[in-house]
Amino acid sequence: MDHQKEKLGRSATYVWLIGGAILFLRDGGISNLISLWSLVFLFAGMFAAAVVVGGMSWWLVKKQARYLMEKYGELTTETTHKPRVVGGYIFFGAVHYLLGILFLLWCYNSFY
Repeated sequence: MDHQKEKLGRSATYVWLIGGAILFLRDGGISNLISLWSLVFLFAGMFAAAVVVGGMSWWLVKKQARYLMEKYGELTTETTHKPRVVGGYIFFGAVHYLLGILFLLWCYNSFY
């Protein structure tokens, strides 16, 4: 479980840094990106994103796993439920990155 937490926090940090850099470049160019406030926003925010988005995503993974186990039981080699299970995990991946992007846009809009 700790490996999963680290992975979710790391991907939230990547979304924060890349998305934040794109937002600062789009708004004011390279001079806006290398200002003190943008660097504070990016580096302080990446820790907040790892905790908030990573924590929320980890909670969603646990809820999704519990739901899939209740609905389909133990995963076996039979192929009847595999597409649904794989679809659920693909949906979760999209939701995880969407949470990261929405958190970034909300914070950016609140501060700038």
